[in-house]
Amino acid sequence: MGDFDNAANWSGQQVGSAEGDVQRFDNSVDNAFDRGVQDVVDAPDDAARWSGDQAGDAVHDVRDVGQDIGDGVRDVENFDRGVDNSYDQGVQQGEQQGGW
Repeated sequence: MGDFDNAANWSGQQVGSAEGDVQRFDNSVDNAFDRGVQDVVDAPDDAARWSGDQAGDAVHDVRDVGQDIGDGVRDVENFDRGVDNSYDQGVQQGEQQGGW
């Protein structure tokens, strides 16, 4: 190829590259627009689904109140036993070490 052929080839590559960039940009804009439209279309269903999830969570939380209270009572009882056991262990260690 001569210099003119090389220059023409290079020019063609640059034009093709620019056209490809324009096409990719157009596709990107079209896709973003389509996603935006779909998000608007889906918004009522998404909101309803979210509301239903929140309501279901609230119902579940209300149903668990009794169990949660029972768990809390058991935690307090276990804490009390733990404190009693720690006190008793401390007394035993003090007796073994001779104390005063």
